[in-house]
Amino acid sequence: MAKKLIDGIQAKYKDTLRGIFIINPVWCITSLFTVIKPFLHKEAKARVHICSLGLIDTINKLENAGVHSTTLQKLTIRLAN
Repeated sequence: MAKKLIDGIQAKYKDTLRGIFIINPVWCITSLFTVIKPFLHKEAKARVHICSLGLIDTINKLENAGVHSTTLQKLTIRLAN
């Protein structure tokens, strides 16, 4: 699983992937990312965002990634429910 994730982030989707946002990760996902992080290129590391500090952290990271405000409003409603 880790190998497929690394390949997906670095090779297969490197030109089209804007980012991966992991919202409220469970401990095993956090551990998996900790294990694969040293094997990722600098650009790939910058595309992975762990949002474990709640809704405000998630919205802030999405906003910094350039997500349109209308989309952010819709996502905020869905994440808050």
